[in-house]
Amino acid sequence: MRSDLVLRAIALVGVLALPGIASAQTPPRGDDGPPFRVPNDQVDDELDRSLRQEFDEDHPAPPPLGDAAPAGPRKQDDDDRLRLRLGGFAAHYYAQLQSVRLSYREGLSGGGVIRLDKNDAVADFDPSNTQLYRAWFDIGRHVSITGGFWRGVFRSSDHVSTQSFTFGRTTFLEGERIGTRVEAMTADLDLVLKPVNNRWFEMGLHIGARYMFWESQLTSRSDPSREERSRIEAAVPVVGASLAFRPLRWFELFARGRVGYLEYDRPSRRDDWGSVDAKAKEARTAEIDLGMKFVIKETIGVIAGYRLDHLRLEREVEERTEGARGTVHGLYAGLILQF
Repeated sequence: MRSDLVLRAIALVGVLALPGIASAQTPPRGDDGPPFRVPNDQVDDELDRSLRQEFDEDHPAPPPLGDAAPAGPRKQDDDDRLRLRLGGFAAHYYAQLQSVRLSYREGLSGGGVIRLDKNDAVADFDPSNTQLYRAWFDIGRHVSITGGFWRGVFRSSDHVSTQSFTFGRTTFLEGERIGTRVEAMTADLDLVLKPVNNRWFEMGLHIGARYMFWESQLTSRSDPSREERSRIEAAVPVVGASLAFRPLRWFELFARGRVGYLEYDRPSRRDDWGSVDAKAKEARTAEIDLGMKFVIKETIGVIAGYRLDHLRLEREVEERTEGARGTVHGLYAGLILQF
């Protein structure tokens, strides 16, 4: 009986509280009518219309975040990835030979130093149109292998000698017409280490070798049988350094210098196999190369510069001593190709 009274009391309380809860959840009424409520369909239509105005055909909407393409690797100027590149150039080299000194002794004949082009004493060499070649193989940004080749032939025809001299076994007299021919050649191979190589600067350290060849030929024009020829060659180790500045990606200013020296002296001796003759050789070289490069998209371009090579070769064996020295310099220009 008492439990029925409790249940009836709880139900009465709920009935009295229900209108207040409903009034709290109902939107406020207007003064003249029922509460304002926007239908869901109208809200969707307004949203679609605003999106169509914001993103038209010329301004499409961005893709959903889930479908965005992954960003690619950012390209950097100082990329340390290992990349291989092969390149080279061929250039026309307008070379001049000067400061030439020769010596050639056969037995007791000759051996004195002859200054060929001093005041045009014996020869007046014309400039020579020669070719200059160079190639390189880059292994990444910091290591490179380079090589080069040059050969030139210089002539002085029918020059009247202003002095008498002995070259080998032949004596040429003052006032005699003499034809002079000099052939010089160099071949280089270097390992280049580049501790600094970035967008703006490059510094290289060169370690390598140079092969040098020099042939001198003197001929009397009045008696062609009176001719002497001397030939010397040597390979020497070389070291050097190079610098490059790139104010623009397609334009580079460069400078390179290399020097080399070799001295070899073997005294005569006798062993179980017989006697060994004495032999001595000395070779020196110096190179300076200055210029500029224009390269389009790191593939094709042009190069122009100034080059100077000093060569000095001396050799002594039994009954013979030979020596030659001279400086070759001039301007060059050519085409570059690399890939």
